[in-house]
Amino acid sequence: MTNVPVMTEVVPYQTNGINLSWTASGSSVVDGYAIYRSSYRDYGYSFITDAQNVLSSTDTGLSAGYSYYKVRTFKVVNGIRYYSAYTAPMGARVLAKPTVLGAYGTVDRTSIVIAWNAVTDASGYNIYRL
Repeated sequence: MTNVPVMTEVVPYQTNGINLSWTASGSSVVDGYAIYRSSYRDYGYSFITDAQNVLSSTDTGLSAGYSYYKVRTFKVVNGIRYYSAYTAPMGARVLAKPTVLGAYGTVDRTSIVIAWNAVTDASGYNIYRL
């Protein structure tokens, strides 16, 4: 197999996941795409899942830190998988969750004050009222 897909996007998803997408391999003989993940850009990749008839996947349940991904096509012939070369690696970072230090109401009962530890590289915070 010579048609290698191209990784097009790897972005954080919610608080513990990463969305990845790639282009089609250009070959109609592809049975699917094998997805691999590593904590390091250049080594340590492990198979995580197959994707069939789609050009994207979501990897969830991740801890804070960087995850890098590679994808390659596969074709099954007589029960044996044949693979293309890997895409170039792409990565994204799952940010740590902030730790709430405390919350209290004001004396006039018109507002509350919430304090938390800052998360490195966070560009903002969403606060939800239950």
